[in-house]
Amino acid sequence: MRFLILALAACPAPMMAEGARMTLSCEVQTVCTQDGACKAAQDGREITVTPNSIDASGLGTYGVVIDGKGNEAKGLSRTGPFLWQIGSYQIQTLTLTGETTALMIRQDTTPNGVVAPNAAVDFLTCEVTF
Repeated sequence: MRFLILALAACPAPMMAEGARMTLSCEVQTVCTQDGACKAAQDGREITVTPNSIDASGLGTYGVVIDGKGNEAKGLSRTGPFLWQIGSYQIQTLTLTGETTALMIRQDTTPNGVVAPNAAVDFLTCEVTF
């Protein structure tokens, strides 16, 4: 994470402006469910994060595109965490955890009785470019 913050600080002013993108080319290494069951995975993910309306610290809204599907997200900084909702009950969070690692949390909050609420955590290894 420190690397990402230092890399952003070293960027010229135009890169820090709204419209700058962060692209993550990731491999899903492990997927764990809410009950702690984990399994190895070999899926790829392409993630692009683009600032929409942010303040000087990076707090605000972002466009997040994962494998071609876009959503508007709330972000706490230019490097996340980023949170968005898909439909009424799907909540997703992307958190960068190191220079080449990230977590994707996928939650289904459908009321119990329709589908039991559940979650999964994807452990990602990513190449990050700005």
